[in-house]
Amino acid sequence: RAERKIELHQIGSIWVQQGAVGRALNIGRVGMQLINDEVVWGPVIAHPIRAKRAIAVAVSRRTASN
Repeated sequence: RAERKIELHQIGSIWVQQGAVGRALNIGRVGMQLINDEVVWGPVIAHPIRAKRAIAVAVSRRTASN
């Protein structure tokens, strides 16, 4: 298992990848494009849309406070 720390200010965009089975089971992966154009994928998780929203809120709060 690998871990990586990504600062909120490094995230440029975020999305969810789910196939038909993933949508039915509510599992998928969260992808992020960093401001240096690197693409980072998370592992397969349950409730990926909820995770994406949480990350997006954290990023927007970070940028609003600066």
